[in-house]
Amino acid sequence: MTVIFVPIILVISFLLQFTAAFLALRLIRITGRQRAWLFIAAGTSLMAIRRGITLLQVFRSELSPDPIAELIALAISVLMVFGVAWIPPIFLSIKRSEKELRESAQKWQTTFDAISDAVCLLDLKGRILQCNIAMTKLLGKPSSEIIGCKCCGLIHGTSEPITECPFVRMCETHQRETMDFSIGSQWFSVSVDPVLDETGKLAGAIHIIADITERKAAEDALVASKAYTESIIQNFLDTLVVVDAEAKIQTVNPATCRLLGYTEEELKGQPVSMIFAEEEEEEVKRLFQFFREPEKAETPHPQDTIRNREFTYKTKDGQLVPMLFNASMLTDEMGNVIGVVAGAKNITEIRQAQEALRKTEDKFRNVIENIFKFVPEGLLVLTDKLNVFRRNKALEDLVHQYAEKLNYTEEELTDIITEQVKMRIISGEKSDIRIPRNQR
Repeated sequence: MTVIFVPIILVISFLLQFTAAFLALRLIRITGRQRAWLFIAAGTSLMAIRRGITLLQVFRSELSPDPIAELIALAISVLMVFGVAWIPPIFLSIKRSEKELRESAQKWQTTFDAISDAVCLLDLKGRILQCNIAMTKLLGKPSSEIIGCKCCGLIHGTSEPITECPFVRMCETHQRETMDFSIGSQWFSVSVDPVLDETGKLAGAIHIIADITERKAAEDALVASKAYTESIIQNFLDTLVVVDAEAKIQTVNPATCRLLGYTEEELKGQPVSMIFAEEEEEEVKRLFQFFREPEKAETPHPQDTIRNREFTYKTKDGQLVPMLFNASMLTDEMGNVIGVVAGAKNITEIRQAQEALRKTEDKFRNVIENIFKFVPEGLLVLTDKLNVFRRNKALEDLVHQYAEKLNYTEEELTDIITEQVKMRIISGEKSDIRIPRNQR
């Protein structure tokens, strides 16, 4: 039994060890480690040859191996084959992981480089660990000259962080910190965000530099525009009131405050009707109805305006001031009505001048009427174009008296007298008018 059993074990061990050598040679292609697996394949091949020599000696009855030792050798051969056989899946899994990791890193780098702002990763000492293409373009250096350097040295040319450095502040607060700064005519905004490890401790930072030159120019232009508008409002000689969508006062200029006797704080937030005379309150409500009760008013249009409407303002001490009122709607970018801007001119002096003119006209009218009424001579008044403006009763009586004597109708005699007067005005002649008798 032992004579048959041992050769079988030796044959199996021989085959297994050659199989392990073959599998080891296959691992060269899978792992790319040629020298290591050649040595292993050679070693297992020599072990197989040794098993073959032992088997030959057994067949020649030159050797009688220990069955237990050969069983142990067989077990080693089996484990060797299984061990080498299990290595390819492990290496293939590692290679797949490495490939996925490379692809992931490539995608991350592509995304990182696609960011238009200059981005870099910092360690806790402010040294740059990684940067994107935008950072290399901003600094005008390749990444090899950037990585490992401190951001303060590259950006500000200092060996230590500058005052109010956002990175230093972020290290203290563990929150996003920002700062704007200029280099020449360009403006930049820096934001630094914390990077935390799995335990929540600060591990580094993401440092982003954005070029905000255009935004800064727009902001400066907006500030200048607001200042210009505010200057216009403050120096506007007539009253100016801005009303919101609820018909409440938002802004007034100094002229309004001086006229009404209120301070700006007293007027802000108050309903606009408070500055109008009580008897005009209903009219004011109707005009501003689309703000408070849009469902009851016609749909307003941005071009809707109020032009040269006369209203009466009421001052803080109750005085009534006649005003010439103009207003236009304010709309947002979507065309929604958000308020009204109203300007009004104090027409008290105009009213007084109109009243004085009316009284003067009445006075002269009375004088002229008395002249026409009581002067006994005939009066004929012509316009600058020599059209008849008016005749007094004395002239009409003269025409009536002499028309029949001179054999004219009253209308004919009136026309003759008028033409004679016109001729003397044109020629500048000063003489009596003589009218011959009609011989018809």
